[in-house]
Amino acid sequence: MAANQTGVHKKMDKILQKLATLEDNDKALLKQTNYLAQLVVLARQDSTRQQQESQTMLRESQAMLRDVGQMLLEIKQSSDRTEERVAAILAETRQH
Repeated sequence: MAANQTGVHKKMDKILQKLATLEDNDKALLKQTNYLAQLVVLARQDSTRQQQESQTMLRESQAMLRDVGQMLLEIKQSSDRTEERVAAILAETRQH
C-alpha cells in the first residue's frame, strides 16, 4: 500500500509540475498579448498622427494653390491693362 501511495504521489507531483508549466506558459502568453496590444495602440496612434499631418499638408497645399491662382489672376489683369495702355499709346501716336 505504501508503494501504491508513493506512485500516487509521483503522479500528483507530475500533474502539479505540468500545471505549473501550463501556468508559466499562460503568464508568458499573457505578457506577449499585452505587448502586442500595446504595439497595436502605438500603431493606431502613429497612423492617426500621420493622417492628421497629411490633412494639414493638404490644407496648406490647397491654400498655396489658391494664393498662386490669385497671383496669376492679378498678373493677367495687370498684363491686360498694360496691353490696353500700349494700344492707347499706339493709337495716339498714329493720330499725330
